[in-house]
Amino acid sequence: MAQEISVTLPSAVIYVTGSINGVTVAFSLTGTNTWTATCDRTDDDIYAVSIEACDAAGNVTYYNITLYYGLQLITDRTGGYYTAGDLNRVGSAMKYIGDRLSEYGYSADISPKLDFAMQDVRNAALMTRYISDLNALKNAFTVYSTTPEPPENMNWLTYIEANNIEKILQDIDALITCMSAAFLYSAEIYSGEA
Repeated sequence: MAQEISVTLPSAVIYVTGSINGVTVAFSLTGTNTWTATCDRTDDDIYAVSIEACDAAGNVTYYNITLYYGLQLITDRTGGYYTAGDLNRVGSAMKYIGDRLSEYGYSADISPKLDFAMQDVRNAALMTRYISDLNALKNAFTVYSTTPEPPENMNWLTYIEANNIEKILQDIDALITCMSAAFLYSAEIYSGEA
C-alpha cells in the first residue's frame, strides 16, 4: 500500500530530491511550498524523510524530518516537555483525522505544520495555528462529554494540557471509527439482507 508524504519548504526552493525511510523517492511541487512524494506504507506509520532542497541561486539546504501518519498519541505522560517531535506527531494526527472526517463529508479548515525541527522557533503565530487546528477538528464533529477542552494557548504548556491535546484527537478518532462501523453495519453489509 502506498503512502503520500508531504512537506512544506521555504518558497525559494525550486528543486527537491531525497529519500523516505532510506529509499530514494521523487518529490514534486503539489501546492504552495508543498512538496510531495509517494512511498511504501510502513506498519507503524512513521517516516524518516531526508531532503536536499535547492533554490534558484544554487543554495542547498538539507532537512532530516521524522513524520508520523496515523495516530501515535500519548495521553498518559506525567511530566516532560513538548518537543518538535511531539508537534510533528500531533500535527500528523490532526491531518490524519481531518482526512478521515472529509471521507464522511465533515469539514475542518486545518493546515497543520508537519515538519518542525529542533532549531525552529515556536513563535506565537505557529502555536496559535496549532491550537486553532485542534479547535477546528473538535468543532467539526461530535465529541464525548468527557473530552477535555484544548488549552487556550501553548504558553507554559503543562503535561496535563499536552495529554488533553492528544486525548481530544484520540476521542475524535474513536468516534469516527464507531460511526464508520455503524455505517458499514447499517448501510453496506446488512442492509436488505434477509
